[in-house]
Amino acid sequence: MAAAFKLKGNEAFKAGDYAAAIGAYTSAIMADPSDATFPLNRAAAYLKLAKYQDAERDCTRVLSRDPKNLKALFRRGQARAGQENFAAAKADLEQVLSLTPNDPAAKAELAKVQTQIENGKKKKRTKPIPDDIIPPTPYRRRVPIEIVDTKDTPKDSKLQASKSSEKAKRQSPPVEEISTPAVKAGGAAKNIQPTEKKTPLIQELPDPPNSTPSNPPQPTAPKSFQQAKEERLNRGVRTVGGGIMKRDGSHSNSIFAPKTVVSPSSEPTSATKPASESSTANGSKTSQPKNRPKPTNAFEFQRQWQADTDNESRWSVLQSIPPESLAIFFKNSMEPPLLASVFTALYTTVSQNPTTRDLVAAYTQNMKKIPRFDTLTLFFSDSEQKTMRQLTDLVDGL
Repeated sequence: MAAAFKLKGNEAFKAGDYAAAIGAYTSAIMADPSDATFPLNRAAAYLKLAKYQDAERDCTRVLSRDPKNLKALFRRGQARAGQENFAAAKADLEQVLSLTPNDPAAKAELAKVQTQIENGKKKKRTKPIPDDIIPPTPYRRRVPIEIVDTKDTPKDSKLQASKSSEKAKRQSPPVEEISTPAVKAGGAAKNIQPTEKKTPLIQELPDPPNSTPSNPPQPTAPKSFQQAKEERLNRGVRTVGGGIMKRDGSHSNSIFAPKTVVSPSSEPTSATKPASESSTANGSKTSQPKNRPKPTNAFEFQRQWQADTDNESRWSVLQSIPPESLAIFFKNSMEPPLLASVFTALYTTVSQNPTTRDLVAAYTQNMKKIPRFDTLTLFFSDSEQKTMRQLTDLVDGL
C-alpha cells in the first residue's frame, strides 16, 4: 500500500504537480512511518514549493533516526539556506562533505552558502549611516536690535511728579474730621455726649417697605431626630434616590426586583432550591448536566470544545452535529489542533465504550470528507498520527 502511494507521488513529482506529490507521500508515511524515503521525498517536494520550514522538519525527523543520512543532511542544508540561516546550512553541508568528500552537488551548494555569508559581512562593514542619524546643520539668523534711550532729564522728572500729585488730589474726595469728647478716667461712658458732630459723607438709607431682610429668621433647631424627620416630611423635601427610566415612560425606583421575605418558620420548597443542585438522601449535592445551546457554526463549536476538558462532554458536543453534515458544517474552518483533538476524543470514546463503534466509525469516515483533510493531517505530530492509525484499526478504516 505504501509503495503504491510512493509511485503515485513520484509520477506527480515528475509531472510538476508538487502539491499532489506531497499528498501521496503523506499517505505513504501514514501507511508506513518507519520508511525514511517517504519524508525525504516529501521534503524534496516542499523545496520545490519553497516551503523551507516544512522541508527542514521532515529532514530533521529522518536525522533523529539516522544522523548520517546524506540526503537528509543535504536537503536540510538547502532548506536552511532558503530561510537565510546560512550558518546552520554550512554546518549541514560540511557534514555531507566529511562523509562524501567528492560530492559535486554538496560542494556547489556550500560555495553558494559561503558567498552569501561573505556578502553579508561586506554589507555590515560598508553599511552607510542613515540620514536620520546625521545631525542637521544649525540655522543662524540675525535679529536687529533697536536701542531706546530711557534717560529723563531732571526737569522732565520733576514735571511728571507734579502732574501726578495734582491728578491724585483731584480724584480723592475731601475728608472731614469728627471730633470726639475726652473721656475721664473711671467715668461712665453713657452720660458723655459728643460736643460736636458733623454729617458723614456716606449715610445709610432706610430699607424700603417691600424689601426683604438680609438675614432671614433662622428656624429653631429640632429637639430630637424624630422631630427633624417629621419636619422634613411636612416640608415635602425629597431625598435623592436612584432608579431607571423605562421605554414606555414609566419610572422605577429600584433596578432589581423586590426580594420576597420568607419567615423563619416556613420551610423552603423544591421550587426555591437552585436548579444546578439537588440534594440526596444523605445531604450530598450532585451537579445537573450542562444545558447549552447547540453550536450553529465552527466558531461556536470550537469555543464549546475548548471549554470542556473531559472526554464525555466533548463527545456530547460532537454528537450535536450529525455525522453526514460535518463537511458542510466546518467547510474551511477546521484547523490541525482541533482535528487532532476530535480524533483523540473518538478514540477514547470507542475504547471506553465499544458499543459506540458504529457511530464513531460514521464520524471518523465523515471527518475525511472535510475540505483540506489531507493537508491538515500533514501537521500532525507522531503521537497524533499514531492515535489516528489506532482509531482506524478500531473502526476498520477511515
